[in-house]
Amino acid sequence: MQTTQATPCEPADQSAATESWAPLQLRTILVPVDFSDRSLQTLDLAVAVARQFGSGAILLHVTGIAMPPTRYESAATRRLRAEVWQEGQRRLAALADEQVRPFVPTRCHAAHGSPGAVIVSFATNAQADLIIMASERRTGLRRLLIGSVAEHVVRHAGCPVLIVRQRPR
Repeated sequence: MQTTQATPCEPADQSAATESWAPLQLRTILVPVDFSDRSLQTLDLAVAVARQFGSGAILLHVTGIAMPPTRYESAATRRLRAEVWQEGQRRLAALADEQVRPFVPTRCHAAHGSPGAVIVSFATNAQADLIIMASERRTGLRRLLIGSVAEHVVRHAGCPVLIVRQRPR
């Protein structure tokens, strides 16, 4: 049997350790919202975290596009895209007014595109300090073929990501 001797774990350079472990500052929290029950539960948690840290919240709704826009699409298709975007923006603003703005400074944005890529890009451009988002319920072949938005965000975001599982009922 081998014995070991405990030694204190002190960094050689205290100033370097202090700089690398500065207090967590969350000025901006990005919260992707798809209006599902799990996303609304996550929003409640995000508001609580934002209040705790004195942060602002950015609510982001991404409309996934089945077919990317082309210059050859019809006027009806363009109108439909615009209506879907406007409806997402309207619902997001109403949600923010009811559940978020009374508690924390809030901005809302709606976007078109691949949800994972849009969330990562938006977080970078908005200089988000944290992303709080719901996990999805994809499993098996569907997850293999489609992938997970949450997984994409965790792998590619330049800031910490908190994934929230839906609470049991």
